[in-house]
Amino acid sequence: MGAVSLPLSVLFASAAAAQTTDAELSRRLSELERDTAHRSALAAPLEKAKRALERTRRGASGAGWAPQDPAAERQSALLRNVARVWLDVARDLVRTIDAEKAAIAAQKKLDEIETKVVRGKALLEETIARRARTQAQLDLIDRPKAELPPSVPPATAPAQAPVEKPPATAPKTPAKPEPRE
Repeated sequence: MGAVSLPLSVLFASAAAAQTTDAELSRRLSELERDTAHRSALAAPLEKAKRALERTRRGASGAGWAPQDPAAERQSALLRNVARVWLDVARDLVRTIDAEKAAIAAQKKLDEIETKVVRGKALLEETIARRARTQAQLDLIDRPKAELPPSVPPATAPAQAPVEKPPATAPKTPAKPEPRE
């Protein structure tokens, strides 16, 4: 049986609290029964509150002329408190469910924002890297042509041997004689 049991100390402490009337308890019960969004979660606590209220009504003295039974009145007060506690459990359960829904929605929003922040940081880093590469290219273009590239230090640069070019005015030897006309 997966029922929630209430400690007797809660019931007796509740008994010392202000007494709620059957009408007040019935009103709270009907309000919670009308809650369709939480119907399945509230079924067990509301059923237990109903049973406690019915036992209170059945245990009340039937005739006005009958002598008051202090034990029956104490039992009715305890049953009213049991019903009140179960209605409090149901109310707290509704609040908890609503708070969980709000927390889940907030967590989803937080996850979306964190994703956007991570993407934004990645885009910013990529933009900074692109800017640095572009600045390096601009620096290479703006450097005078006589300077050596920065990767080769001037002291260790190899001496370049002159490359021989064929003479520009060298006569061409035809492979076939040309026909004359």
